[in-house]
Amino acid sequence: MRAEIAELRNEMRTEFVDVRAEMRTEFADVRAEMRTEFADVRAEMRTEFAAVRSEITTLRNDMIAGFRDVEQRMTIRLGGMLVIVTGILLAAKFFG
Repeated sequence: MRAEIAELRNEMRTEFVDVRAEMRTEFADVRAEMRTEFADVRAEMRTEFAAVRSEITTLRNDMIAGFRDVEQRMTIRLGGMLVIVTGILLAAKFFG
């Protein structure tokens, strides 16, 4: 009876060792697969972020150029208004 129990114990130990080794290899495979997946996702995100950054930069440059145009137009209009007001005031003083 003791011999059977010892034999059963040995069988169980070997099965546990085999299962443990199998699980370790499976976990190692899963870890390696996850590392490659994460590396791929990180690389993809870096390229996406670079594309978004360049797009934002071009949009910002376009907006700056547009604001410069608007600023120039407003300056010209203000100068024109000042010339007209000065002319009106001088005419009013001269003829009034």
